[in-house]
Amino acid sequence: MRRKRNLKASKKQTQSNISVVIPAALARKVFANCLHALFTGTYLPKEVILVDDAMDEVAYRIARNYPITIVKNRHKGVSAARNFGARYATGSIILFIDTDVILPKNGLEILEELFRNTTVQGAVGILSRHIRYRNFASKYKNHWMRFTYQRLDENIHLFYTSCAAIRKEIFLASGGFDTHYRTPSIEDTVFGAMLGNQGIRIVPIPQLEVDHVKRYSLWTVLTTDLNRSSALVKYILRSKLGEASERIRKTSVPGRFIFAALFTSISLVTLLLSPFLGIPALVVFAAGLLMAMIMNRPWIHYLQSEEGFAFASKSCVFIPLDVTFVVIGMVTGALGYLLGSKY
Repeated sequence: MRRKRNLKASKKQTQSNISVVIPAALARKVFANCLHALFTGTYLPKEVILVDDAMDEVAYRIARNYPITIVKNRHKGVSAARNFGARYATGSIILFIDTDVILPKNGLEILEELFRNTTVQGAVGILSRHIRYRNFASKYKNHWMRFTYQRLDENIHLFYTSCAAIRKEIFLASGGFDTHYRTPSIEDTVFGAMLGNQGIRIVPIPQLEVDHVKRYSLWTVLTTDLNRSSALVKYILRSKLGEASERIRKTSVPGRFIFAALFTSISLVTLLLSPFLGIPALVVFAAGLLMAMIMNRPWIHYLQSEEGFAFASKSCVFIPLDVTFVVIGMVTGALGYLLGSKY
């Protein structure tokens, strides 16, 4: 179903060959801003394909104000929605974004110019420094996403679906996203790993910064990290351990954070054993936490440079709790896998 609004392109706008695919569920306040940004940039999309996964009337009302194509694929999940939308694309490049992502005015222009290089097969943007929600949890999580993506090199095994582009023929030949992931999880990591295994080269684009308007609470940060770590462990166990571990090292997970999780695990075990082992266990517990914080030193330094000493100090209190939830997720993921839950 195609809905159009009489939007006149500016004389300064250039038509791109990029099909934008957006999986959509219930409307969020920023949805209109997301669509508005797509049609007011320096380059226009060839088309915008909105995949109705669980859209409400509010989402439809917003969508009808823009010249987009709406296709229905209801209640089959976000991965299936992206695959479904990609099959409708007529552009040579497919850009996947979410309904709460706002592209910069030159976002499509950056992509169009990048893909003129025929050796570029896929690319991902990064989160903007600008964070709309200013509560601690939102700043912490969004800074983490930016911090980890800034460290990526020229060939990554990750397809960050908040802003990721790929040549259409490559996407269709790859098999697409794993539809077992119905809600946002590690489908970006799994798909990126699959592309890497197929020899597809994905590059980060540091100059393409998108505004991801997402509010977090402390609880949603903790549960998100728990669920992602659980899903990652299951993915590793489903795959050949060595190959999966190598692919994860080429994602946004810093090696230092993995070591921090290891030291935290040791600390938690010794804390549980402290009634039997006494003072030595408490010493090991404290040493493990200290080593975990040392491993996170670049992250703490980054937070101080962005938000100041007070914010970094609060983060030092929160980091051990966050890493603890990551460890719990790893344990529950392994147990769930052994009990038959493969995803």
